[in-house]
Amino acid sequence: MAVFYFAVGYGHEWWFANINSIFHRGHRPPEIVRHQAIKLSLMVIPLVISIPFRRFFSPKMSKCQKSCSLFLNLWACSALLGVIVFGSWYTHYALPLFPPLCIACAPLWNKNVGKVWLSLLLCYSTIKGQVTVGKHQRTRGDNTLFHTILLTMNSQKGCLFIYSGSPIFYDFYNFCHLTTRPFPGHFHELIEQDATGMQPAKEITRILAALPLYIMSREPALAGENTDVRRILYQKLNTDYHLVFRAPQGDTSLTLYQLNTPAAAIN
Repeated sequence: MAVFYFAVGYGHEWWFANINSIFHRGHRPPEIVRHQAIKLSLMVIPLVISIPFRRFFSPKMSKCQKSCSLFLNLWACSALLGVIVFGSWYTHYALPLFPPLCIACAPLWNKNVGKVWLSLLLCYSTIKGQVTVGKHQRTRGDNTLFHTILLTMNSQKGCLFIYSGSPIFYDFYNFCHLTTRPFPGHFHELIEQDATGMQPAKEITRILAALPLYIMSREPALAGENTDVRRILYQKLNTDYHLVFRAPQGDTSLTLYQLNTPAAAIN
């Protein structure tokens, strides 16, 4: 993938987005870092501690199988190292760990006790996954909320800008490419202000000048939010927009604002 971007002349952009930007991020409060690290650990530690059990719960391996086992161990170690280096910013950062760890644990199925252990892991992950889904539905919204917001926006076509909220709405509504930074965190998170290759305050001023028809936000401000960017946004919302939808989500509310004069919006 990197070779392709370098070949078509976007090597610098690829390098910054995938490598440099990680080290330009700010620092989250230690309590948040610890909380996120614990969440990731609870997801992967049961698999990690299962790997040494292969020596006892699987039959004697051939030379080829030993080579494959070594490859899987190195794959798992490199994935773990990647998470450690880049940090526990988001839960989905653990995704690259699951393929090597799950495959490395597969030989445990050769013994009855190993089958019991893997079955317990499967039950644990299923229950934990469903609990997580339920929590997200309570704090981030469910299918009903999603379609309600889409129906609200479909009342009149125009551009959408998501300052804070789920970027999935861009896939179902009219994404006008007002910015090359579609992820909301690039604007509202203070720790991201030097990691995106743009000046968030300058970029959001340019976006607002284009008068998107709808703007999605959260209220009140989240912890660690870029207050300068939020101030610029709400100055515009208070003068040229009106609230058309609000949905409580945990300690915050998801809000949707519409331009007062839709005829002036980009179509």
